[in-house]
Amino acid sequence: MHRPEIDGLRAVAVLAVALYHAGLYFSGGYVGVDVFFVISGYLITSLIWKDLESGIFTFRHFWERRARRIVPAMTVVAIAVLIIGWVILFPPDYKSLGRATASQSVFAANFNYWKEAGYFAGDAVEKPLLHTWSLAVEEQFYLFMPFLAWGAFRLRATRTREGVIVLLSSILVLSFASSVYGVSKHPTPTFYLLPTRAWELLMGSVLTFIPPASKYFHSKSLREITALVGLAVIIAAIFVFSPETKFPGAAAMLPCAGAWLFIWANGRMADSEDLTRVGKFLSWRPIVFIGLVSYSFYLWHWPLLVFLRYLSIGPPSVIEKTATLAIAFACAVASWQLVERPFREKRVAKGNRIFIFAGIGLLMLFMGGIAVYSQSGFPQRFSADVIGYTRAKDDMSFRVELSMNDVERDALTPIGASFGKPSWLVWGDSHAMAMMPAFDMVLKDHGMAGVGATHSSTAPLLSWYQISKYGMNEQSPAFNNVVLGDASARGILNIVLIGYWGEYSSYAKRESTYQDYCDALLVTVKQIKARGMTPWLMLDVPIQKLDVPRALSRAAITNKNLRPLLTMPASKSDNDGFSDEFLSSIRRVGAKIVNPKEIFLDPTGQYYEIEKDGIALYCDNQHLTTTGAKNLVAPFLEHALGFE
Repeated sequence: MHRPEIDGLRAVAVLAVALYHAGLYFSGGYVGVDVFFVISGYLITSLIWKDLESGIFTFRHFWERRARRIVPAMTVVAIAVLIIGWVILFPPDYKSLGRATASQSVFAANFNYWKEAGYFAGDAVEKPLLHTWSLAVEEQFYLFMPFLAWGAFRLRATRTREGVIVLLSSILVLSFASSVYGVSKHPTPTFYLLPTRAWELLMGSVLTFIPPASKYFHSKSLREITALVGLAVIIAAIFVFSPETKFPGAAAMLPCAGAWLFIWANGRMADSEDLTRVGKFLSWRPIVFIGLVSYSFYLWHWPLLVFLRYLSIGPPSVIEKTATLAIAFACAVASWQLVERPFREKRVAKGNRIFIFAGIGLLMLFMGGIAVYSQSGFPQRFSADVIGYTRAKDDMSFRVELSMNDVERDALTPIGASFGKPSWLVWGDSHAMAMMPAFDMVLKDHGMAGVGATHSSTAPLLSWYQISKYGMNEQSPAFNNVVLGDASARGILNIVLIGYWGEYSSYAKRESTYQDYCDALLVTVKQIKARGMTPWLMLDVPIQKLDVPRALSRAAITNKNLRPLLTMPASKSDNDGFSDEFLSSIRRVGAKIVNPKEIFLDPTGQYYEIEKDGIALYCDNQHLTTTGAKNLVAPFLEHALGFE
């Protein structure tokens, strides 16, 4: 039975996701994916169980319907993305697209993006098929759910409504518990993989066996309230959640519960009552139409937004992003009409032929993806200077994520001379990693040894930390205390604190911990001084507003002048969020402050440069390349650290 109100709920979900991805006001719009999961779990399990009860279920027939639903449109979009990528994407990003395409062809895109994830993995704007991770999760669910339902139906204990609810709920609880645990301990696999996402689909599966709300609520007003609460909860998550929300975990329960309540309140048998008012509203034909094309819209919107941002050296305007979504919707309507419907209505590839069509399409994607990946993104498409700029993205050494165990084993990163007792410690986050080639070069030139203690998104402070996806978070103070203790035991003479100070300052102000943050830095400096070591506070390099290698590469093709887009000197940014008074207090307790920003100034002093002599200084918008650190920062350190 067609459920127009569920198509309406799909419309809400896909619009939330699309507007969020476009950066148009919905900070938590990503929860639309979770709403999709609940809907999919409900509809798929309902179809399987209905066929089992009717005695007509076969695995072949189930997978035939899934192949008709999923593969044709996905194949068309993926091929289109590969073709457009050939024209637009630079070799490293096109190579990554090749690997992603091959992974999606075997329903493993989520594994690919899990393995690719990391602090230096690249921005989402470079990944046109990133959104297919959720399709892979659903596809993997479609592989195991038929076996689970078929097995449950064959057993007397789980064939009853109560028995199958207990079975599915048990798996759901285990999956939910692993998601709650993993979102803090292992956030990346928790986000991408089925075991920690299955509970969302299983919520829909359980709903299949729960009698509709009309069986419990004799008053329709209670159903009206339930449906309204369900939709309101989803909308609340869309507006209240943000990219900083720990997700999925417990937070994902909010949109999932909202979808569950809405479907349950509007659940109908053949003789059921009318839809709730909210259900009727979402059954309005224009909304239902958006729901009908939601799959194709989901497929098209993300790659087109990626290509827009990729081609835009500066941030795209609201008009550009809105126009891109409109184009994506037009593509979705065409895809639905010309690809989805003919296959689903069996006007094309009748019977078992769908498996042949699907197999050929997936094989084309796999072979095309492998070809692009194995040829490193076909760099011969671009000139030598463009290729030189694109290679800057990988020009960063000392990407070392130390753990507590590494420090306790004295396994710090060696820099400088390979002989002698270390006298310098470079301590900090990924910005410290980016600076280490300069320290390594200077120390080697002077026959001195040093060590590095680094972990991304982890400020070198003893009693303050930032919550972030890749940082040590709550473990940061303990880690940093061990680092300081190790430095003292080694007899280190100089400790250089390097961090993304501007980001930490902004985070502390947002979280109302700015005073704690400043106090922690002051205490850290005092502790270093008290142990007989010299503390150095190195302020950050200029943070740019654009991805430097991509901007330089694009400018080399278009001859666009990047100067108006570059960061300009300003007193607030030059101190990375610290006041002059605070920096004076740092000096008074014995720290020496080094500010490298002046060496990035152009000869006129109007902006900070991003390249020198045709060489990119940054590998993104904030981390120096190894070449930039050695050529620009190392000579500066000779003077700033007193080596001259």
